[in-house]
Amino acid sequence: MAWLSTTTSTHGQCSQPLPFELERYIFILASANSPLNNICSYLLVARRVHCWTEKLLYQSVTLSDEERACQFISSLALRPDFAQAKVTTLCMTGSVHIATATQILWLCKGVTDLVLWIPPSYEAAASSALSESLNTLPLVRISFPLSLICGGLRVEFPSLPSIDLFTKITHLELLEGWVLWNSTLGVEFLPCLTHLSLCLSVGRTDAALLHAVLGHPNMQAMILRIQDHERAQGWLDGAGISDRRVVLVDQLEQEIILAGAQTTLWQYADHIVQQRSQ
Repeated sequence: MAWLSTTTSTHGQCSQPLPFELERYIFILASANSPLNNICSYLLVARRVHCWTEKLLYQSVTLSDEERACQFISSLALRPDFAQAKVTTLCMTGSVHIATATQILWLCKGVTDLVLWIPPSYEAAASSALSESLNTLPLVRISFPLSLICGGLRVEFPSLPSIDLFTKITHLELLEGWVLWNSTLGVEFLPCLTHLSLCLSVGRTDAALLHAVLGHPNMQAMILRIQDHERAQGWLDGAGISDRRVVLVDQLEQEIILAGAQTTLWQYADHIVQQRSQ
């Protein structure tokens, strides 16, 4: 990285360093478009570069197992202000324990976009603690199973609008396959909701309930996760549901979309809806 700090004249003498703001801009631009390993290497260049790039490293965090989650806590436990201010997008998956996830959410109080694909707990206290931490966050996007906040059991869930967490959510993905079998869970009454992702179970999903949710006045896109396009489209046609806001996504398509660093599932749905509107 020596070329960033000095330039060499034709006589072999070093000229003045690059202007501070230009050097800063170069590193920030490089960090924003670099793999994670490259960003980590930038942290070692100089203390000033560390300050510029560290916040980009923590802006979007993915923790795929319990060990990494614990390491993450150790790295930020003594810097709660930094964790709250800089971590805004958080993805926890795999073997991360619910208690560890709860601890991380209390630490990262500024998270607005959360993916929480972890095993539920059958202990009411653990679910209650997680629910309490979620309610304190400024969340607007969340993808998770309801069982995480309901003790891991399929029980009679309260209406979602009665839970503080859901009153401010704009983008909601529920992982359970049984949603819309017997109840909408009050999804159509969530005041801020604009995007929704649910599982379509051909033969089990209630068409009337799906119609009710599509009646939400602010709904912009609804992703229906499916097994087979032909069967799903046939079911929609038979139910009289022809809505440009409905986007069908099978497992392979979802994996391809999520593998792309520049596109989220929500952005993909918005693109499809926009194309249909033209």
